[in-house]
Amino acid sequence: MLLDTKHGCDALNTTLRIVQQAVFDMGNSGHPDWRRWDDGMHLIGLGRGDQDGWRPVYLWWCTPGYRELRSVADLRNAVCHPEAEIFQNPWRVDALLKKAHEFVVAIDDRNAALQVMQQRDAVRDEANQSLRIWETLCDLSVLPYCEELVLDNLHTKLARNIGILGCEIDNRNWRTYALAKVWATQTGEDVKFQEDLASPW
Repeated sequence: MLLDTKHGCDALNTTLRIVQQAVFDMGNSGHPDWRRWDDGMHLIGLGRGDQDGWRPVYLWWCTPGYRELRSVADLRNAVCHPEAEIFQNPWRVDALLKKAHEFVVAIDDRNAALQVMQQRDAVRDEANQSLRIWETLCDLSVLPYCEELVLDNLHTKLARNIGILGCEIDNRNWRTYALAKVWATQTGEDVKFQEDLASPW
């Protein structure tokens, strides 16, 4: 299942700001192992090179949350180097959000942990909604006049992937095949369908 890329991007951007705020709060709380940030959280870079500039790397190993913060660099990289492939994949988005969640839990920032969990829940809900729409479209695609179905951009991508890559058809995914067939009819694309398949019903 795919996410709308805007939703995936927004979840990652919001979570990155939550982590920046958590680092800012930790540094300004007077904790001896964390750098103080006088000018604001917007200047906190979370790349691995940025983190190395905060203090010598050998001093980080005994700092609470160090290991988890290092892995948050992957979240920062996804935001700073945007790719639709990452933003539309709910499992990859959630894996990045999980790294942020592990960090804020490690430094015992309960408010930030709750905010990150809300982002993870929102991504899961969006993916579930997209799946429900896909299932409905699949059901409709076996009805007469199904060629008139209108697919949004997200579900067009799914149907296209199935049509271009081909799929093995059995009783479980025959409806998916039917929807991909609708897409192929609408677009005139050349697809790898097995034309001799009959409905299992």
